[in-house]
Amino acid sequence: MHLLGTSITTSLPNQILFIEKDRTMKYIQNIKEYFFVVVIFYLAISITKNGRVIKELLFQVEQTNETLYQTNKVIAEMQKDNYGTSFSQAE
Repeated sequence: MHLLGTSITTSLPNQILFIEKDRTMKYIQNIKEYFFVVVIFYLAISITKNGRVIKELLFQVEQTNETLYQTNKVIAEMQKDNYGTSFSQAE
């Protein structure tokens, strides 16, 4: 068998199957197109997955911001109480 050539030997002796060069090129072109379709499909799935991960991360950031806000409110109250206690002890 010749790769990209014009002949393929069959199992029967003295028989050679001739393949046109254009036909071989069409097979190669089809393989390339199928490969690109598979790659594009894989990338589309990856983009979808990454979009979900980004949405989840945005949700976690929002939760973290809310937690920090709540923590800051508690610390402010604690400092206010501590300042009031310290001020009353100083008098």
